[in-house]
Amino acid sequence: MEKQTYLYPLVIFDLDGTVIESDGNLLACINYALNKEGFPSITRQRLKPLIGYPLDYVFRLLLEERGYTPTDKKLEQLGKNFKYYSDQNLIEDTAIYEGIPQLLHMLGKMKILTAIGTTKPTDKAREILEALHLINSFDHVQGTDGFPYKPDPHIIFTIQKYFQDRGYILSETFMVGDTLLDIEAGNNASATTILVNYGFHSHQDDSCLAKSDYIASTSEEILHFIKKSSALKDA
Repeated sequence: MEKQTYLYPLVIFDLDGTVIESDGNLLACINYALNKEGFPSITRQRLKPLIGYPLDYVFRLLLEERGYTPTDKKLEQLGKNFKYYSDQNLIEDTAIYEGIPQLLHMLGKMKILTAIGTTKPTDKAREILEALHLINSFDHVQGTDGFPYKPDPHIIFTIQKYFQDRGYILSETFMVGDTLLDIEAGNNASATTILVNYGFHSHQDDSCLAKSDYIASTSEEILHFIKKSSALKDA
């Protein structure tokens, strides 16, 4: 008798702007870091297009905008300031997006693997999810630890390998995120991409539509798009 093979779809979620609404927390952390070094605060509006980029890139850009040539030492100190404030105020002004716990519950019932793929370090992402009582809703949490950031697909390959090393056969991988960095990383890994509109960014133009497989405005739409995937129907 031929042994039955089980195929498991995998859904990878970005964290900030996709699972959690954390722009207020990010703004407070960045402004604390800047102010400690004598630089003025930025506004929430200025922050939004920077969300999803590595912290070093964000601080370098903000300093250059102020006519300051950032040194590695200064960037390192800004990073330390950010980490100090973040550690003391882990989930201040942070909330889980509406419908996300229910979405994750449904995916679990459907035997779909779920993971976080974030620019944050893994330990920080886990701390945040634990504080929000959401850690057990994910099968794996993967931060960007010593490898290239999105849109490089390395984080997606790392997550796939984590499950494959544990004997899972992946039928399809979905990348769900609120920035084009997430979508480009998904495309670079040949994943099915879902761009969310409810987060920090509103994606309405044709270029966003062309780059992503789906655009979702609610968690219910994310679930609908995953369910109607042809790979899932055939699995």
